[in-house]
Amino acid sequence: MDDVCFGENTIEAAKHRILRVFAMFEDGHMPLKKWSSNSQEIGDFIRGQSPVPDPIITTNHAEAKFLGIPWNQGSDRLSAPVDKAWETLTAGTPCKRRLLRSLASIFDPLGIVAPLTMNAKILLQSTWKTKLGWDSTLSETQTTEFNVFAETLKAAKDLSIPRLMLGSNEVSRTLHIFCDASLKAYGCVAYLREESNNDEPYVSFVIAKARVAPIKAMTIHRLELLAALIGAKISKLISSCLDHKLSRTQFYSDNSSVVGWIRSNPEKFKPFVANRIRRIQTL
Repeated sequence: MDDVCFGENTIEAAKHRILRVFAMFEDGHMPLKKWSSNSQEIGDFIRGQSPVPDPIITTNHAEAKFLGIPWNQGSDRLSAPVDKAWETLTAGTPCKRRLLRSLASIFDPLGIVAPLTMNAKILLQSTWKTKLGWDSTLSETQTTEFNVFAETLKAAKDLSIPRLMLGSNEVSRTLHIFCDASLKAYGCVAYLREESNNDEPYVSFVIAKARVAPIKAMTIHRLELLAALIGAKISKLISSCLDHKLSRTQFYSDNSSVVGWIRSNPEKFKPFVANRIRRIQTL
């Protein structure tokens, strides 16, 4: 089975939840042995309450994992694992095989380094367009892009985001989703903005998703529509994962044609556009 992840706004609430989790898994005869927390007090509480002798508990580990995502418990921040990818890129002569192996080693479901990996995916697509072999020498332009990706990936080793996404005293919570596209790629990024009576608004990065544009050329309007569709899907996913209802969701697109399409009857358009408009409207 996979890890169980949960959090609370206060230490006392977390302790209460832990006791419930203990009881639940004891009923199923599956006592929990391994724990990770960003609180030493919670770690001590688990150690004292655990039905398992000598539970494994980490509370200040700089290289812990959160569902496969690197988690620095001391700073309570998440990052993307790019060390292995960078080592792969710099281990030999630039080629298609090395680029693909590097990209495949980056597990980044939140899209923390999506802007960086997208450039590499565009480069990888160009190697297919030019029909390069797996170990063939890249062109001068491709080699330059390969080296730029390696340098940016090296800098990304220090890139991280706060694990905490939700505050504790919110009055309103708004989801902001930005959708955009170019002729090479399209995607979206989501941020959560919380307002309270006592504090400054709290804005947190939620997730980013990006895709390489198809090899078969498409108009910028259709690519912007695909970006809007990703944004709609992300909105539904985030809403379903939150315990508290959002005050509103705000979408952003700089393509007025696509905004007009989405507000129109899909039956007016050809199947490609109509199907995606219909999907957006029903999400």
